[in-house]
Amino acid sequence: MYSTSQRSCMFKGLLTLIPIVTFGLGTWQYYRLQWKRNLIRDFEERLSNEPIRLTKDTNFSDFYKLEYQKVLITGKFKHDEEMLVGPLIFEGKNGYHVITPIEIGDGCKCLINRGWIPFDMADPLKRVKSLSNEDVTIRGLIRLPSRNNLFTPTNKPELKKYYYVDIKQMSELTHSKPIYIEQLLENDLIMAAFLATKGNPIGKIARLHIRNNHLEYMLTW
Repeated sequence: MYSTSQRSCMFKGLLTLIPIVTFGLGTWQYYRLQWKRNLIRDFEERLSNEPIRLTKDTNFSDFYKLEYQKVLITGKFKHDEEMLVGPLIFEGKNGYHVITPIEIGDGCKCLINRGWIPFDMADPLKRVKSLSNEDVTIRGLIRLPSRNNLFTPTNKPELKKYYYVDIKQMSELTHSKPIYIEQLLENDLIMAAFLATKGNPIGKIARLHIRNNHLEYMLTW
């Protein structure tokens, strides 16, 4: 058992330690805030840049450093290699993101997230008109997909069940370059929602999807 004087010393030590720890956490959140602001500034600058065109001769090794850069890409979708990721909710409805490799020449392929389709359009036979075999040119954003969490099931490629985007896994399965592009919305959302009922994926809007809570955390500490 501790004596009264020992307990008093321990209590005083704890009181001294608390402001030191909270100051340290607040300082750490300050630096995290500055880092996040710089990151957002870089992303906003890339979003305002003109699209860059990707071809089979493009050097793809550093594209993970170009998140939110707009791109133009021309090629043929390999619809027989598409992967449906989900279920994912859009406007209160369950559905999937359609991930399809696009071949841009000499067997060079990139992974394209064509957008969201409703659950009842998962069967390709229901959306044949959206599966063109002709050359297409799309606008997209280079993205790094969100990390899966502890509650996300493991992908099961052998069963064609994908719960999250795993660039390494999907690029290896389809023999594609390890680059992930989200196709941009070409119509307004109302028209896109109508076309989705016919099996046309709803693309992404060109805007930032990034949270910045570090100022709140810093003030809390």
